Amino acid sequence: MNITQTVPNFLGGISQQSDFEKPPGYVQDAKNVYPDITYGLQKRAGSRFQYDLGKEDELEGGRWFSVVVEGERPYFGVVLPDKPARAAAVKVWDSTTGAEQTVAGKFDYLKTNDRDNLSLIWEDFKVVTINQTSVITNRKCKVKADTAVTPGTSPMPDNRKITSVAELPETATKGDIYYITNGTSELDDYYVKWDGSAWVETVKPGISVGINNSTMPHVLVKTDTGFTFGPVDYQDRQVGNENTNPHPSFVGTYIENSFFYLNRVGFLSQNNVILSQPLKPDSVSGTLQSPDFYRVSTLTQSAADPVDINASSVRPIVLRSVQPAYQGLVLFADGEQFMMYSEQGVITPQTALVKSISTYELYGPVDAVELGDEYYFLSRTLRRTRVFKMVTQGLERGPVLTDISKNVSDLIPTDVNNLVANSQNGFIALASLDDDYMYFHRMYKEEGEIRFKSWYRWEFLGKIQSCSFIKDQMYVITTQNNRVAVSSVPLNEIPEEDILTNLPPQPGYYNFTRSIGPYLDLWVGQERFSITDFEDQWQNKDRESFVKNPVISFTAGFNYPIKIGSRLPIAIQTKDKLNRLNENRDAGAIYETSINDDGDLVIEGIFKSTELQNFVIGYRYEYDVYLPTYFYINETGSDFNAYLTINRYKFMF
Repeated sequence: MNITQTVPNFLGGISQQSDFEKPPGYVQDAKNVYPDITYGLQKRAGSRFQYDLGKEDELEGGRWFSVVVEGERPYFGVVLPDKPARAAAVKVWDSTTGAEQTVAGKFDYLKTNDRDNLSLIWEDFKVVTINQTSVITNRKCKVKADTAVTPGTSPMPDNRKITSVAELPETATKGDIYYITNGTSELDDYYVKWDGSAWVETVKPGISVGINNSTMPHVLVKTDTGFTFGPVDYQDRQVGNENTNPHPSFVGTYIENSFFYLNRVGFLSQNNVILSQPLKPDSVSGTLQSPDFYRVSTLTQSAADPVDINASSVRPIVLRSVQPAYQGLVLFADGEQFMMYSEQGVITPQTALVKSISTYELYGPVDAVELGDEYYFLSRTLRRTRVFKMVTQGLERGPVLTDISKNVSDLIPTDVNNLVANSQNGFIALASLDDDYMYFHRMYKEEGEIRFKSWYRWEFLGKIQSCSFIKDQMYVITTQNNRVAVSSVPLNEIPEEDILTNLPPQPGYYNFTRSIGPYLDLWVGQERFSITDFEDQWQNKDRESFVKNPVISFTAGFNYPIKIGSRLPIAIQTKDKLNRLNENRDAGAIYETSINDDGDLVIEGIFKSTELQNFVIGYRYEYDVYLPTYFYINETGSDFNAYLTINRYKFMF
């Protein structure tokens, strides 16, 4: 009996289920693939070498981030903690040219450790960027009150203490302060000052003016000449006293993370969420405003007052991460998740509420990410890293949480330090500082229906330090040969750098050639190197000049890794200097390379001298798809007890 079965596609990606339980379309492994609803399970695009950042030991252990300035090119940055052989610093590079930018400022904040006597590492810093400002938080720096005190006589003289505003004199010396008790409760006490024409509310003399700015999160700001790093000028306390207008709850403890919500600056501290007064809209000057975490007035409650609310729970929690939602804010703590919202719509001190919505473990050093209307976060165990997907369902129903890594339980390592989302292409990516693999989960929806969801992985030529996405380009920062390199991978499009065609015209076939790009990692084209020296040169009978084993010369300061471990790059002959219209039958020919006694990279072969510039070099990478064992499938499932001989597989490409 002959039986034919069809597997529609391999878009299911990796599944570690046993083969007889594996649904059709899943595979045992999928390396360097890119699943697409239109083109199927295709080979991923190659990574183009952008530039070299420097030595690995000078940049290791940092918290990487990206800065996208509207109207300008993006930048990459790293927060470097203090080490015995390296001072704490913030470094920034231009993503297009690789030029290191000037970062002016003092970096003492990055050295502070008030929690323990251990060395600061990447997970002790959090970075959030909006427009041209990046807020950098040191999670081990304790926030302190300012030691400076408010002006005026303290303690208050008895003749300046009155019970009601009716007892105030009609006039006074400018700067005179009176204390109005207003009754028996201290909560309705307030202070007024004569400003020369009227009595205005003021602050109690002799108390702390506010927050010590040097212990608060610092900012990295783009300027005309580079970047500046330093503290923010947080507003001082203007009214009230320690009871009627106390310090925000993060004073005396640690700030875990920073965020922006609507027009307020927000901080997470222990189990508290703190939002500043609203910032004033300013789209003209672009100057950095001073957030205010104190009340506008102690006489009345204002919707513009800061929000300082506790996420109460029956278990000890620390809020680690936050993401915006339709209803408000989703808060992620170590072992519980919350929704911060307002039934009136706008969150104010009078309307803010926090509600527990789930109790899942969170790996705090890695922030949760938002992908469309879904949220992803990590939970780490001694054996594996779990990836949870959360979908909120409004305030009246609990969220739906799914462990999307269940069928790849042993695939993702336990030391993942990077989780990023790319909404444009519908996937999340995970990476580890000590791993050269990046792990992806991609999902495609159409009218709310999931058409496919797939786990797959990419292998890079070095340990992955960071990953970010800018305008459908994925930028990857890797370390190899004690150097740090940036490479870019185009996503979901044919990049401008395509320089090869798939097949030359052949008799009997439809002569269609499609640009496919160089499937090489860390590849560079002719604009980054030249061929200026040869081992030998001669002419043939037609007086055509030929060269043997041409030598590649890189431009000054271009630290291309000409050898990684025992691997050498290869050279691919291209069409005439990226001219797609040139019908060169040799285009796509692959040549091995070697390193000569002078340490130069040599292309092995004999070439016309007029074609020496028609090359691209880079490293091969494998496109591997491991198929499972297939069984006959009947109405009840896989018949794995049958003795079947598979005659053939037929693939459609």
